[in-house]
Amino acid sequence: MSKKPGESVNDEQQVALALLRSLLPMGTGRKDVMGSMTATDAFPLPVLESSLVFSPSRDSGQGSVIRCLSYLKSMQLTAVLYSFGGSAWAQVPRLAIVEGGYADGDIEIKEVNLAEGANFNPEYLKINSHGTVPALVDEKGHKYDSSTTATHQISKNAPKPPKTAASEHHELKKFLETVHLESHDPNDLFILPTSEQDRKTKGEGMVGGFLKGRQDALDKLQLTTRYSTSAPDDVKEFLKQKQTANKQILDFMTGSPSQEEQTKIYQKANEEWRSAGELLRGQAHHLLKKAGQGKFLGGDDEPNEADFHFVTWLARIASNAGASPGAPGKDILHLISVKAEGGEIPALIGEYWDQWRQRPSFSKVGLK
Repeated sequence: MSKKPGESVNDEQQVALALLRSLLPMGTGRKDVMGSMTATDAFPLPVLESSLVFSPSRDSGQGSVIRCLSYLKSMQLTAVLYSFGGSAWAQVPRLAIVEGGYADGDIEIKEVNLAEGANFNPEYLKINSHGTVPALVDEKGHKYDSSTTATHQISKNAPKPPKTAASEHHELKKFLETVHLESHDPNDLFILPTSEQDRKTKGEGMVGGFLKGRQDALDKLQLTTRYSTSAPDDVKEFLKQKQTANKQILDFMTGSPSQEEQTKIYQKANEEWRSAGELLRGQAHHLLKKAGQGKFLGGDDEPNEADFHFVTWLARIASNAGASPGAPGKDILHLISVKAEGGEIPALIGEYWDQWRQRPSFSKVGLK
């Protein structure tokens, strides 16, 4: 605690400083996993302490507490969104930020490099125990560890919230849940190959490099935490499981897997592609048809939470199918229909995509 020469700090004033510490959101006064400051670290604890110069001649314990509270009230804390540019689901809350009318800097965005395994760092696991992005820490220190909860919190408090609350709309809520089913996971379809040639291409390219970077990080973390007395047992077990699982898929993609392994993986990938096609031809087409020409899900002229999730999913599915960023709707529909089989994708999906392509948020968050 900072004080001038000759000044002392009594017990009541120690309580005041303890109160200050307890009221600040997590992360204050220390570096986070990426080496940047967390939500309230624009006001590091040493700075806060130095502002409270206690003097027995002018500060009672009660006065110290009042000054602590006044200082906290004057602070403009900033929410932090932990994200990664290459993550599909991390783009959802970023769309919500732009579409919600937030000004630049209202919500700080910090990159968690998944390709380097930063999401498995024990410090980040304190923010999101799943080791995934996105994660939101709001200005009060509350944590939201999924794209669904983070996006809902951002949209709910936006300067310009969506006209339709997807969480209160039965069909949209059900659709949002369907989009997130593992049966057509965009991350799976980014990694998993559908054929031997696809496996070799991905293994020698971006997918192989991504998996290798994660493996290097997990191997190092597993080694440093294995005998650590400070690392919780559940974190050690989590890292061990992730290390094993990542190595299995890395070996499959870059090694010489058995025919049985290949058949199993290719079948799973093709089933997920078919499921993606069924979603587009079925539930998505039904909702867009019901919404009306040129409308977003729910029938509004402006998008809502369900739109943020769906267009982000669609962008990654299109990319996985081989589409270039921001390709026209007719092009992505053709590529997706080839991968998904089962017939053409309804033109209305392409029109919806083109509608999004015209919005500034589409390119600002990197979907274009």
